[in-house]
Amino acid sequence: MGKNIIWIEMRYLLTIILLFASLFSVNALVFDTIDDIVYLIYDGSDGYACVGGRNHNEKKRGNLNIPSKIVYKGDSLPVVKIHQRAFEDDTELNSIKIPNSIGEIEWRAFKGCSNLKSVEMGNSVKRIEMDAFRDCTRLATINISNSLREIGESAFSGCAGLLSIALPNSLISIGELAFDGCASLKSINIPKYIKSLSKVFRGCSSLEKAEFVSLDQLLNLKFYSQDSNPLTYAHNLVIDGDEVETLVIPSTITSINSFAFSGCSSITSVEIPSSVTSIGPGAFINCSGLKSIVIPNSVTEIGASAFAFCSGLTLFEIPTQINIIEKETFLGCSGLICMIIPNNVTEIGEKAFFGCCGLTNLVIPNSIEEINNSTFWGCSGLIQLDIPSSVKLIGPYAFKDCTGLTYLKFSNSIEKIGSYCFQNCSSITSLTLPSSLYWIYDHAFSNLAKLKYVVCEAVTPPAIEAGAFSGSNVEILYVPNDQVEDYLYNRGWSYIFKEIMPIDDLKMP
Repeated sequence: MGKNIIWIEMRYLLTIILLFASLFSVNALVFDTIDDIVYLIYDGSDGYACVGGRNHNEKKRGNLNIPSKIVYKGDSLPVVKIHQRAFEDDTELNSIKIPNSIGEIEWRAFKGCSNLKSVEMGNSVKRIEMDAFRDCTRLATINISNSLREIGESAFSGCAGLLSIALPNSLISIGELAFDGCASLKSINIPKYIKSLSKVFRGCSSLEKAEFVSLDQLLNLKFYSQDSNPLTYAHNLVIDGDEVETLVIPSTITSINSFAFSGCSSITSVEIPSSVTSIGPGAFINCSGLKSIVIPNSVTEIGASAFAFCSGLTLFEIPTQINIIEKETFLGCSGLICMIIPNNVTEIGEKAFFGCCGLTNLVIPNSIEEINNSTFWGCSGLIQLDIPSSVKLIGPYAFKDCTGLTYLKFSNSIEKIGSYCFQNCSSITSLTLPSSLYWIYDHAFSNLAKLKYVVCEAVTPPAIEAGAFSGSNVEILYVPNDQVEDYLYNRGWSYIFKEIMPIDDLKMP
């Protein structure tokens, strides 16, 4: 009873407001109820009606068939749209049939209709506004209008029971998060006029395939984030009905956009033509089935995370015109065995090779001045490592957990070794620190379980932070013959090492 009173009061308040507004329009606005549907009627020579909701004083029907016309004062008026919030939270609604006369479904029109299971939509609907079917959790099927041009933000968000939906080629815009959380959706098609996607299919965890009209369409799409590409969830790329395994980029393409093939594990090989000059961030991220890729020397830029988690890649040759390996470019490429880095590369970004546990052969070119934070963390397959003479700084965590490393050679240019840099490199048995070194940060060489001794060639004892060798159980330090006392009176070094001896006393095996 209370709800009916509230509905009646709100209805009459809305009527007063809209009647006042109608004084400034050609048509007068009135309400009328036919069966249990409330209509907003714009009366006049070109009058029409909008579906405004249901009369809460009358028994509601579970299956609703909206008429294409109603009769008001003897005139036949077309029903042209479903008004905002018309059926919001109507839990008694099970199915609805929308006639061809309806051109627009306004925002939150069916939001929260948790028992709505099917929608039959006429072919004149051109616009579905934001939140229109949001949280219709039992909605399983909906046939979309062939005239539809726009789907608003979060229009079908939270429709966890939605199994399938065919998007028409008339569609030109899909709003952000339009199908967010549609966890039962199995497949999706992207119409040809769509130019960009932003988290449209986020959380569609059951997607099995994403279909595009053409490869050109996919390559020209703009994805605003990794989870904006439905391939992130679907994994299987379908072009015009055919599943793609071998990807041949057309020669008309000059750049591969960010996240273009994100999550596409069905791709096994990629051929890129010489027309391409750049590969965007995340372009092939999580393409775990990718085994081979040919990248021409025309490519001058490869974005961050471009090949992250391509665990099937074993070999990769970086184009000769690349100057910077961006951060996380090969993050998690656990199958990568060999990496050829050209001499013109001047910078390797953070975590560029993080977790490349299969990498056994690595040559760092003499053009690198700094090895960044976590660059080779977890490259447990590395056996030997030569730091070139160009490198002055090795950043924190750079070679952490490189457990297979047995041979490590520093050039006489290293000045700083960062925190946790070689932590857990448990196969190293001896260590020679260069004369150029002047700072070792905390835990740089911690947990080197097999380390027997350390040689430090620096004439002036480098600054060494607490815990630099913690957990390594190393006790012997060899230093230049004339500097033994300097190291003995240095609190940092004398605290760590029980014995500090001249280099001449070192007996090489």
